[in-house]
Amino acid sequence: TIDILTGTANRIGDMGFRSAGDIVFDDNNNLFLSATNKQFVSLDADTGAGTLLGNFNLTGLKEIWGLAAQDNQLFGVDDLGNYYAINSSNGNLSRRYASALIATGLASAPTTVSAPATMSLVLLGGVFVWFRRRTR
Repeated sequence: TIDILTGTANRIGDMGFRSAGDIVFDDNNNLFLSATNKQFVSLDADTGAGTLLGNFNLTGLKEIWGLAAQDNQLFGVDDLGNYYAINSSNGNLSRRYASALIATGLASAPTTVSAPATMSLVLLGGVFVWFRRRTR
């Protein structure tokens, strides 16, 4: 975990796998890892423990480096820039398209910021403005 106010990192636990490049939350807050040896892993966000779901069915390719999630679908990119849809229950890949560019990562669409976090920022800004005016 990382404290968003201080940047302090705290270890949760050992996942038992080595990352090949990425983790991603799906739309249901399930956490997945692309691991070395073409492994597709589910991670427990509370304990860090990993569970092997299956192997990416890549023939002649190294690893899935990047992961992203959008509209209840997982996606991955391999070491050659090929993009895939990923079956979240077993890691089977369906090739979407090849790219002339080599990508080393993907990003998911941002989620909305919760109201408490937004309100905290607004209140913090208000306190700053109040303090700034009082010190002039």
